[in-house]
Amino acid sequence: GQVEALSPHSNDVHQVSNAFDDQVSISIHVYGADIGTVKRAVYDLDGSEKLFISGYSNAAAITRAHQDPPTGSYTR
Repeated sequence: GQVEALSPHSNDVHQVSNAFDDQVSISIHVYGADIGTVKRAVYDLDGSEKLFISGYSNAAAITRAHQDPPTGSYTR
């Protein structure tokens, strides 16, 4: 695997893509803030910037996880 660290303090701009044509790649992003409230940007191929705030919230998933009874068997 490969690990890279990026920071908004270094004005990073990066593109994520799959390096393989015949298999799945997994990219894990770890954010140090509430990602639903962070100002971010995407860039068109011509370099133009589009600012956005995703508004993402996993509150429903967390609530659902605590309400749904577990299914299946678990082995430790």
